[in-house]
Amino acid sequence: MTPELPPPTGPLGFSCKLPIYRLDSNTPPKSQVGFLSLPDGAVTLQPAPTLPAGSVITVDQTGPKPLYPSAFYFDRAAATWVPVTRGAVSPDGTHYAYMSFPALERGVMNVVDVATGAVRTYPATYAAFNYARYLVMDYAKEGIYLGLAYEGLGGIWLLDPNVGAIRDVGPYYFYPLMAVAGSAVWFGTANPADPNPAPGGLAGTPDSVDSFNFINGSRTPWLYLPGTFVQVVAVDAAGHPVVLVGHGSGSSESNAELLLLTSPGAAQQIFHGTMAELNSITRSISIGFSGPIADSRGIWFGSPAGTYLYSPGVGMRKVSDQAGYPGNGCV
Repeated sequence: MTPELPPPTGPLGFSCKLPIYRLDSNTPPKSQVGFLSLPDGAVTLQPAPTLPAGSVITVDQTGPKPLYPSAFYFDRAAATWVPVTRGAVSPDGTHYAYMSFPALERGVMNVVDVATGAVRTYPATYAAFNYARYLVMDYAKEGIYLGLAYEGLGGIWLLDPNVGAIRDVGPYYFYPLMAVAGSAVWFGTANPADPNPAPGGLAGTPDSVDSFNFINGSRTPWLYLPGTFVQVVAVDAAGHPVVLVGHGSGSSESNAELLLLTSPGAAQQIFHGTMAELNSITRSISIGFSGPIADSRGIWFGSPAGTYLYSPGVGMRKVSDQAGYPGNGCV
């Protein structure tokens, strides 16, 4: 099956510069950041920023190791690149946050002033089970939302970036936690009524996407697809989730879709094809890491094979052969 991508020809209808970054897997990595000019395709790249000196060591079961960025973001307010995902940057662009682990059972939250580079550090260890590590999910105006990097443990917490206090703000059925955006958290559930659930997972593979509203405490089911596994990979400019849907075993040849959920129970198909074809247009998504980025023009996807844009009325199309991942919406 071939993905239904409109040909990368014809007028784009606008001009802009898309922030992009390229990840290098070497040690130390030589990642790059820069801009892709559209529609002419010109590219300018420079060395990517690093994490602040003195806080770049983390410890896991294999011992201490350097802590390198896994994504980069163009901080439009400060007109500079920062070495974290978009969700780890404060709404006003003045600060960003990341976790480090100077000991196997000890976590530290680092809050960095973008203008000065000054770093505030706070203890951030999950007391109930020290091997479970906090993840930065979203730096919001009310604080830094945290999830957990440990299978089978759900929930969400809020860290006050001014004093470092951490409090529980959500029910523990948030597993797996998929995204936090605005006043909503998106999480997966395994519906016990599914007659043919996908294999895997201590709590069952999620076949449903629900949301929880922090303001009024309401829970809303958005999607249930029996026999599949689902994952929120992005949230668009209107606050709608983009969901990866896997069919079958999840192998490279199994079927996959990307759906834009416009309201509970309503979806627009962005892509359908095989998992291998999907991986060719977008980076594999893991919780807490960067993925597609939405702006007023649509949803930007990056991959080693090129740059893609989904927009309503046009669909998904390749806009450049340039490899990389979006680091913000077009500027």
